[in-house]
Amino acid sequence: MHQARPDRDAFELALAGATGQLDTPVLGVCRGMRVMAMAAGERLEQYLPDVIGRDEHSPGPEVYGSHTVRTLEGTRLGVLLGREAVIPSSYHQCGTAHPGYATSAWAPDGTLQAMESPGSRFRPAVQWHPEAGTDDRRFDASIAVCVRPPS
Repeated sequence: MHQARPDRDAFELALAGATGQLDTPVLGVCRGMRVMAMAAGERLEQYLPDVIGRDEHSPGPEVYGSHTVRTLEGTRLGVLLGREAVIPSSYHQCGTAHPGYATSAWAPDGTLQAMESPGSRFRPAVQWHPEAGTDDRRFDASIAVCVRPPS
C-alpha cells in the first residue's frame, strides 16, 4: 500500500472540484475516479479484498488483474464499449457512492467500475487502468471532446 499524501489529496480534490465547476473534460482513471467522486461526497471502502473476499481487482504490486465489466445501456461508456468489456485493474479501494454521477459499469462481484457526470461535456471515470490494456476507445473519445470546441 502507498503512504498517505495529504498534500496530494488536497490538491487533487481541489482540482476535481474546479474542473467540475468549469465543465472541463476529464477522464478519471483509477485513483482519479475515486478523487472525482470524493470531491462530490463519496465514501470509500478502504480495503476491497476484505469486503469481497478475494483480490482479483489487485492481485499484487505492479500486477494487473483482469475481469469483465458490464456497462449500463444509454451511458457514454456503454456506447463506447458495448455491453461488456474485459479490463485490466489494480486497486484496493472502491467507492460505495458517487453523488452527482451516474453509474456506467459494474464488475460481476457488484463493485462500482465506472461513472459519468450527466449533462457534462465529458466527465467519465473508470476504476480500471485503460493504459495497461489494448483498448484505446476511452482515450480517443476523451481527446476528441477536448479538442472540439463546446457547442
